[in-house]
Amino acid sequence: MNFLVPGVLGGLVASLLLRWFLARKSDVLLTGPVTREQLLRYGVGVKAFQTVLSLSFVVMFLDDTVFGRWATSLDAQRAWFLVPVVVAAGVWLVMEALRTEIRITSEGIAKRPAIGPLRKLGWTDITTVRFSPWSYAIVFTGADGKRIRAGALLKGLGALQAAARQHLEPRIYEEARRAFQITSKGRDGAA
Repeated sequence: MNFLVPGVLGGLVASLLLRWFLARKSDVLLTGPVTREQLLRYGVGVKAFQTVLSLSFVVMFLDDTVFGRWATSLDAQRAWFLVPVVVAAGVWLVMEALRTEIRITSEGIAKRPAIGPLRKLGWTDITTVRFSPWSYAIVFTGADGKRIRAGALLKGLGALQAAARQHLEPRIYEEARRAFQITSKGRDGAA
């Protein structure tokens, strides 16, 4: 397929832009108690980047599928078979950037994901907190196995860390602190 080289170059550019977004992200750890509801969303830059990247990948894939020169008709059929997968992935990424939000309250956290129902976890229900390098997110897991992922590029992670420190048991907050520490190293090199 003809989009291998542009895909690799696009991945490198995306990686550099991601580092730039992380360097510009300025979440400050709140030291006082969280007394009002907080809403975490992706910033305008992340929304624009994710939308443009997703749409350009879909357009590039469709262009190669429609106008590409294939060695066999089977190659062309395989490419057309992947079109719905690539388009669905692109739509999901755009929806993730535009629609996802996390609400922090004194009772717990709730996430409105890109697709699907609202997910809620009470502070007392959270049993583990870890950083997932795969999704580049802090993952809160409840006793029933429910998970809420807070992407490291969300604006307001400092408020989420302050709320976790305020509401989680000390042992669980220590896990959370280590997870938040990993995201801050990605942003500004802080320990």
